[in-house]
Amino acid sequence: RKSYFYERQRGEKKPPKNKNIKAFFNNFFVAQSVLATLIAKPSLAKKKQEDKIFGEPIYSKIFKKRSSTEILAATLLCDFCFKKVQSLERKNESDEIKYFAYFHIARIIWFYMKDKKYIADNLNNEEIMESIENDKTEKIEIMYGKAIAMLKKIFNKYNKKEEIFSIGHLFSRLEIEDEIDK
Repeated sequence: RKSYFYERQRGEKKPPKNKNIKAFFNNFFVAQSVLATLIAKPSLAKKKQEDKIFGEPIYSKIFKKRSSTEILAATLLCDFCFKKVQSLERKNESDEIKYFAYFHIARIIWFYMKDKKYIADNLNNEEIMESIENDKTEKIEIMYGKAIAMLKKIFNKYNKKEEIFSIGHLFSRLEIEDEIDK
């Protein structure tokens, strides 16, 4: 297993340079990742409201009774989705959705990979981490495409009901989570 380090408390020092650390995740990104995937609140994670995330009761929901494997799998999945948008030029609606909704994409992927109805696509936490670590992300890529298609449908539905001025604003709205769950 490759080594990862994430802050458990704000401002915690990074590990010594001589340690073989694959990636460093700050505690806010870890919290956002768990909130988006395991708790299924990607819109709240996207809002970047650090004071709310690290306040009660949300903090307890994020970190209490969760294994480090589960937290790391969720974080790696969100990081995977985040890295996919880094090189986008945002030339079209699909790119805009990928850019502004990467927590939503990760949440949908997590759902597909954990839901018993989609057993062919199931991956447990270890398998999620191994596939990302070893760059064998075929199943995740398939789910990524399905997530984009789902979010496009949601965008089009809202765009017909009201004029959407900002895709970013749309995906920060909490009712979008209810649309994902339908």
